[in-house]
Amino acid sequence: MPFPVAIEEISMFQTAAMGSFPMIKLNDPPGIKNYYRAIIYINGKRMPNMKVLNDELTDGKLNSSLILFDPEYNDNNNIEKGDVIRIEMQCLDKGAYIYRALPT
Repeated sequence: MPFPVAIEEISMFQTAAMGSFPMIKLNDPPGIKNYYRAIIYINGKRMPNMKVLNDELTDGKLNSSLILFDPEYNDNNNIEKGDVIRIEMQCLDKGAYIYRALPT
């Protein structure tokens, strides 16, 4: 079972063209290959797309990543002030990461 890694910070990142998206930051433990999956819920509704990432370029460092989603899945709405956002962070093994990273 992969070692759990906690989210250090969640913030919002504003884009001019596409609205706001959550950004997560986590401290990656050094010397261990880590693979992650982030699932986003907006106002209790799970967004069907997910973010997978690894520590190939950030081993032992702060890892920052935007959690992008298609507003089409949020009733064509961007994230607004007052929305409730939940991010489920999962640590994956390499096989699950490779499977989840495949294009759909």
